[in-house]
Amino acid sequence: MNNIAEANDILNRVANDPIIVMVDITETELSIIRDAIAELNAELNAYKFALENAVIDRTLGGNTPLHEYVSDAREELKRQAQEEK
Repeated sequence: MNNIAEANDILNRVANDPIIVMVDITETELSIIRDAIAELNAELNAYKFALENAVIDRTLGGNTPLHEYVSDAREELKRQAQEEK
C-alpha cells in the first residue's frame, strides 16, 4: 500500500475514534502520514509547475495541451526523487 492510501486509512480510523490520537497512534503511523503529506506536496508542486509553464506557453502563443505539462512535471519529480536516493 502506498503512503497516501495507508495514511488515509490511519486518518479514517482516527476520525472514527478521536481518542486514538492520544492513545494509539504509533510513531510509525505518524511517519507514514508525514510521508504521505510529502508525496501530496510533491504532486501539488508538479501541477503548479505544469500550470506555470502552460501559462507561459499560452502567453507566448503556444498551444501545448496541459496534460503534456503535467506529464513532464511528473517525470521531473521522478527524476528528482531518483537523484535524492
